[in-house]
Amino acid sequence: LSVTFNHEEVTESILEGWRVTLYHIEETDEDWYEYKELTYFDAFWSDVTSSWGETGLKKGTYCIMVEPGELFLPGEFDLTLSFTPTESFEKEFNDTKETADILRLNRLIYGSSGQRSGDADIDYFKFELTADTYVDISFTHDDDKLPQVGWIVRLLTEDNQEISSFASKYQDPTLSTGKINLKPGIYYVCVETQMQTGMTYRIKVETGVSETTEFEINDTPEKAELFPENTIVSGSLAPKVMGLDKDYFRITLEEESYV
Repeated sequence: LSVTFNHEEVTESILEGWRVTLYHIEETDEDWYEYKELTYFDAFWSDVTSSWGETGLKKGTYCIMVEPGELFLPGEFDLTLSFTPTESFEKEFNDTKETADILRLNRLIYGSSGQRSGDADIDYFKFELTADTYVDISFTHDDDKLPQVGWIVRLLTEDNQEISSFASKYQDPTLSTGKINLKPGIYYVCVETQMQTGMTYRIKVETGVSETTEFEINDTPEKAELFPENTIVSGSLAPKVMGLDKDYFRITLEEESYV
């Protein structure tokens, strides 16, 4: 869904003239309706045309509300809706791990940063590995030439342990985690919006055969891997977007010893 809002130009005012909000209308068990806010944008008097980027929607019933902003002046407006059927666009109902969208491996997935009146929008994507595999998560979007951080991207285990994370600025059109070795299991990619934006993003999880035995969850002392005594342990330092990779190993001595 794309929405365009046109109105009469008032060049001397930079105040908000209208707020345009999209709601999903949900039926409840008690025979009444609940309106769930999905996204919104503010239309300023100094703008002749305002719009939000494409917002993925499931089939259902929706409502668009136009209300006065901080400065209300009488005036007419035109509202235009454009629908484009798609199978790849994010549906914006994935704000929790329980409602995570299934992320198909080695395929480009589109996401959108739904604007919220309160908390920042968080999108969860879920994928499953059936064998020892490396993943390389790429995150791309249009270059907006701004130094502010737009999104935080995290790779999480099923029990919410963070494996890797990076911050994507609006001026960073492409970032990736580099190859991270993972064991079989269920994993989540969490994209947290830092600022309100109508921009969309693209995310892809590439996989391949793991070449080492290290699984890159030992970046802090708290996550240190057990180092068995008198044993050779192999490791690798994965390329990182933010800072250098560190691997921690721990050893427990039952008596006074030399190492």
